[in-house]
Amino acid sequence: MAYSITINNDDVIQAMYLVGSSNEPTDAIPITDEQANFIMNAVSPSCFKYINNALENNTPFIENYIALSNQTSNKLMASRLLYETDWTTIPDVCDPKRSNPYLANVSDFVSYRNALRQIAVNPPITIAEMPQMPLPNWQNGYDAQQEGAA
Repeated sequence: MAYSITINNDDVIQAMYLVGSSNEPTDAIPITDEQANFIMNAVSPSCFKYINNALENNTPFIENYIALSNQTSNKLMASRLLYETDWTTIPDVCDPKRSNPYLANVSDFVSYRNALRQIAVNPPITIAEMPQMPLPNWQNGYDAQQEGAA
């Protein structure tokens, strides 16, 4: 079966149709079977309302589609930001005896990464504000000669 969709100005899917059905509007956009399957699997089947071989515009479908899209986007963003700060978890980075310079504000990164992890594990539909990455605070490393002089 071939499907088409209509979208609004915000690029939100309004309806899905069987190509050639009596209710398919002339401005409907053809989509691939893969895209149709993704959309149908992304929302609860109970959200689809079949009328004359067409999936009619209906609020639960749109709301569920938007919610899933937002949650997926928030999860991907948090996961990407976690990946970008993985380097802060390497033991050498924050140990002044092993690294010169060393990351002095590792606790700020631990807090930041914990906030991101909460989003990645249980992605919300909306995020008021994504956690802000702290700026790395590099300090000079351990000096063995100073320790011997003390």
